[in-house]
Amino acid sequence: AYTKMIKRRFIPTATEIIAISQKDAEYISKALPHNKIHVVPNGTKVPELTIDQAFFQKKFNSPFIVFLGSLNYEPNLTSLLYSIDAIWPILFKKYPQLRFRIIGRCPSLELKDKLASVLGIEMVGEVETIYPYLIDAKAFLSPMHSGGGMKNKFLEALSVGTPIVTNKEGATGIDLISGKHGKIAETTEEIVYALEDILNAPFERYSNYISDCLALAKKYTWEATGQKLITVIENIIDD
Repeated sequence: AYTKMIKRRFIPTATEIIAISQKDAEYISKALPHNKIHVVPNGTKVPELTIDQAFFQKKFNSPFIVFLGSLNYEPNLTSLLYSIDAIWPILFKKYPQLRFRIIGRCPSLELKDKLASVLGIEMVGEVETIYPYLIDAKAFLSPMHSGGGMKNKFLEALSVGTPIVTNKEGATGIDLISGKHGKIAETTEEIVYALEDILNAPFERYSNYISDCLALAKKYTWEATGQKLITVIENIIDD
């Protein structure tokens, strides 16, 4: 209520607003129902990659599932703890060769202590660049239960061809298609099954995941997003 009051006091109704997802636009509209809102998604850097047979083979043979996110941000921490407590024990029991890498800054001592006793989990913590870890991963796991808006970390995973396993909340704002760019699943059982489906996919089908993720990432490059923003601004000026 306080935030709505502040927004209504300081943002004139003639001001047009840019949101990064339709969900964000809906939140903003509740506070500012008379303002025009445009949706322009976030962008991502697409690293230079050598996309050859060796690249596909390395990802296909990878033993790594990866989680990425700031670990002092409550929605990320909730997602990670759920993945560790509910999903990982089932998955690791079936696939003991798997390793679950956790990438993110500001892990608490409690979290580090908790992970130290969990088999198969590697707490990497903060890294200089995330891309080598995303490239090495066979899948990106991050079911989200709050947080709203578009998840930049998913764009980063797509940009190196790593299929994503998440839920509808996590997929907000991104044109993820389940079975094409990874899997969208809701319950613990469904998420485990989704991961197994990716892990057990034959080489050709897994390669299609990689190719489809790389193709979708092109839609969210900073160049593509910048062009959308220019178009919005031009239309505002013309009006």
